[in-house]
Amino acid sequence: MYAGDVPALIHAFKFHASLPAATLLANLLGKAFQPAADSSLLLVPQHPSRAKQRGFDHIDWLASLCPTTRHLPRIKAYRRHNTPPLRHVNRRQRLKLVKDAFTIEGPLHHKHVVLLDDVMTTGATLTALARLCHQQGVKSIEVLAVARTPPSVWNMLHGSNEEK
Repeated sequence: MYAGDVPALIHAFKFHASLPAATLLANLLGKAFQPAADSSLLLVPQHPSRAKQRGFDHIDWLASLCPTTRHLPRIKAYRRHNTPPLRHVNRRQRLKLVKDAFTIEGPLHHKHVVLLDDVMTTGATLTALARLCHQQGVKSIEVLAVARTPPSVWNMLHGSNEEK
């Protein structure tokens, strides 16, 4: 859950490339996740300009450090356009921003795909990627995230009148 010390750890990992925070988060993720034998991994892609600005791809780094994801075959996905940071927009805006934001290098011949992200807030990004996987014939999709923003926190930050 995105509460307690987790937001500070994720922030240190994501925005300051903290190796101790990244290692801790990856190890916790590895303890919580055991992939199916036929799993392939699809990392939520960032736009190249965001990765360049940050200096690294934080999801790739997390996947490489995590003992249960580091050896999974990877599916390459791309972000077509640079969406603004989604932490400041509501679910409806998120869905609109990510609707056609991604492409997957394919075709996919994978039975089971694990989508990996750092924080799942509304699920808009992961939903957009899952739809692409389904369109390419993937039957089973699993979502893996370090943390999930509880709806109560989302409502507190964005107002309870926002569409969830």
